[in-house]
Amino acid sequence: MKTLLDKILAFAGLAVLSPVFVLISLAVYMDDPGPVFFTQKRVGKDKHFFALHKFRSMKMSAPHDVPTHQLSDPEQYITKVGKFLRRTSLDELPQIWDIFCGKMSVIGPRPALWNQEDLVEQRDLYDANSVLPGLTGLAQIKGRDELEITDKAKLDGEYVKILRQGGFKALFFDVKCFAETIQSVWNSDGVVEGGTGEKNRRCAVEEFEKISTEKHRRLGKTDICLSPLGFGCASVWGKDMISDQQAQDLFEKAYELGITYFDTGHSYGNAEERIGKILKTSKTVKREKIVISTKFGTRNVNGRLVHDVSPEWIRESVDMSLGRMGISYIDCLQIHGPQISDFTEELYGVLEELKEQGIVRAVGANSFDTEVLEFICREKRLDFVMLDYNIMRRDREELIQRLYDNGIGVVAGAALAESLYSNRVFKIRGKKDIWYLARAMKNFRKQLFGGWKYRFINQVDGVSGSQIALGYVLDNPLISSAVFGTTTMRHLEENAGAVGVEMPAGVLERIRSI
Repeated sequence: MKTLLDKILAFAGLAVLSPVFVLISLAVYMDDPGPVFFTQKRVGKDKHFFALHKFRSMKMSAPHDVPTHQLSDPEQYITKVGKFLRRTSLDELPQIWDIFCGKMSVIGPRPALWNQEDLVEQRDLYDANSVLPGLTGLAQIKGRDELEITDKAKLDGEYVKILRQGGFKALFFDVKCFAETIQSVWNSDGVVEGGTGEKNRRCAVEEFEKISTEKHRRLGKTDICLSPLGFGCASVWGKDMISDQQAQDLFEKAYELGITYFDTGHSYGNAEERIGKILKTSKTVKREKIVISTKFGTRNVNGRLVHDVSPEWIRESVDMSLGRMGISYIDCLQIHGPQISDFTEELYGVLEELKEQGIVRAVGANSFDTEVLEFICREKRLDFVMLDYNIMRRDREELIQRLYDNGIGVVAGAALAESLYSNRVFKIRGKKDIWYLARAMKNFRKQLFGGWKYRFINQVDGVSGSQIALGYVLDNPLISSAVFGTTTMRHLEENAGAVGVEMPAGVLERIRSI
């Protein structure tokens, strides 16, 4: 009955509104020459994909498959005619054709974008993916763009329950939804450019502005803000030396302690897969509340890691990272251990394309090579770098200043200087400790014994050596975040205490005197 009514209403709508279609088509083309209609891959009944049609309301330069709420400034992409179409919901009219073709219904859950896994997963909880998506629905009249994804899915589930009852009650509810939709469109209720949960986001922004100077730092010229400390999902954390549950416990504890920046890499063992499991099962960590950074540039060939920055591998590596972590976009993407010869126009083109598509928000490089870092500083083509900066690499400070002056954000890697200022790296209690010592011997041979000069930071009353080491890095206002890794809860809690630590009198001067 519902399917038959959908087809009758769609046919009547196409016939009656054909003059309106012509007028809107002319207006769209005259405002911004290009295709009048806009198609997007959307999630249909039983999670099968279909092509949804709309009148184009954005400029030809706008990212294609990106939800409005993931654009940092959606207003810049919307045409003048598009603003009117969106405010009145006239941009949705071509979906009458989709209804006539049986891919949609007049009333039902709004179809999710193909890469909105979070919304699709939430709808699974309420069986809301088992019905035809609609031109409008219960969530549309209860808040539309102002609703959080969880609230939208819950409302979609309520509609499905009523639909399952069938009969007059379901029909009456559809009529009621349609009537209230007309009223909502007339009043432009719930239409917010910036999308999902925008009302709550405004409140969060207001709160963020109060605390941002202390608690978060902007990454260069991007719209990404990082927690002062970042958790490194690498090394032992990504290996079988600890269990998946131990890894999750550490990740969740870091989040509870205020760390929302998580750094990993494509070639870091099981790290990305572990992050994917955590995001899927955790009751505390939410994808939209954290910043995820990963890397490309190495490829596993017969058990060996091979350097590869070809466009084909970049795209494949990014796709694999998205799939492993179960996410639809990467906040920060870095080229891992680049050479100067890697930075070709072809590479920059692929990175820019990923940003334009909304797959990546910011692009950078992870390098401890001074010549490479100097090149990046001169080129000014990347959004940020992750370099080695700690109490033993204070020589980086002049370069950090120039990077900052050139609009390039700086993340401090190796922020704990491999704990070379303490005996910790030489204490062997198990396989993990052997691994950390071997890495220090391999990557930090020159600094291995230089750390003895800094042993005094371990004898300061009321603060640990690790807190002083991280506090020194955080004391530099040009650093967006200091990344550290650990596989013990005690060290994690100790390191998290570095945020806001007051450097004891004389300690800073003594560090700088070495």
